[in-house]
Amino acid sequence: MENHPSAKLKNIIEMAYWSSAMGRIFEKGAAEKIRKEFEKFLPFLELEDLKVPHRDFCLWLMDNVKTARGKQPTFGQAAKVLDFMLKVLVSYCHYPSGEQAEKIAPKLNGVIDNLVLGDLKKKGIFSLAQVDEKIYWELQEELRQKAAKKRMTSIEHDDPYWRELARKEQWL
Repeated sequence: MENHPSAKLKNIIEMAYWSSAMGRIFEKGAAEKIRKEFEKFLPFLELEDLKVPHRDFCLWLMDNVKTARGKQPTFGQAAKVLDFMLKVLVSYCHYPSGEQAEKIAPKLNGVIDNLVLGDLKKKGIFSLAQVDEKIYWELQEELRQKAAKKRMTSIEHDDPYWRELARKEQWL
């Protein structure tokens, strides 16, 4: 087993990608393309605001990866992959270091999946396949408000919120 830091990073990114449950909806070979592009995203974590690089990554994914059915992914589908991989890498694995991860984490978005989407109050939106860029940022604002009520950042709120919803749906 290769123990080099770049091999560990590659493994973490790939595990996060497949754990996002989005790998099944993308075309064969998408994981490698997404991992390579995600590695290019990492230097942007030093920026104060991640909205522009986040948008650029999602647009890249939409233009360069197809769904398993040969269609263009939506912004919501692209964002779920990015947000989940960032959550795993920064919040769980403390990338690039513990101290830096603490500074980066508050800038991260909550992960929106269909369970979370079902709880948010966007009428007529039931699937990430329906989430465009405008709707995505409206949903993120709603998540930020929910987190702020509990005096948390979106990423701190993400896991307890998801577990609460999963229990309600009897997934856990």
